[in-house]
Amino acid sequence: MAELDLNDVAAFVRVLDQAGFAKAARELGVPTSTLSRAVARLEAATGARLVHRNTRNVTATSEGQSFYATVAPAVRALRSAGRAIEGQAGEPRGHLRLSAPNDLGATFVAGVVSQFCERYPEVTVSVELSARRVNLVQEGYDLACARVLSCVTLRSSRARWPTSRLTCTRPRIT
Repeated sequence: MAELDLNDVAAFVRVLDQAGFAKAARELGVPTSTLSRAVARLEAATGARLVHRNTRNVTATSEGQSFYATVAPAVRALRSAGRAIEGQAGEPRGHLRLSAPNDLGATFVAGVVSQFCERYPEVTVSVELSARRVNLVQEGYDLACARVLSCVTLRSSRARWPTSRLTCTRPRIT
């Protein structure tokens, strides 16, 4: 048996659930021909005729009934899992690991983290305050803040004033 396309399997289950190509196509928002071709590909891949087609309805063959009984619960479980994840996608949750220098922790990071935790209560945050540079990827940090010293030169004079900038970064996700 050839490799089964899971989209074709899901189309087959939907067609039998709706007892017809037209109803399933309306529910999915696709042309009837798309579902018909999907079921035909599935039949070719399994090497068995899975449905009896006529102008009024679609019924499963004995092979189709057996196949449907096996795959329909899995297809429903996958749909359910997808809906559960969709519901969680909007609200951040999980753990955030942050590194920052000691002086930034007291003056800047504490307030920002506090506001962040109030806004996103499903996120836990751990902050490490130290002067050392961390390797974001190797040490598993999500975010690091560092103070970068530089000098500013004005065009009208030769005087230089040291300034401080805050630089934040995160690991590159590829």
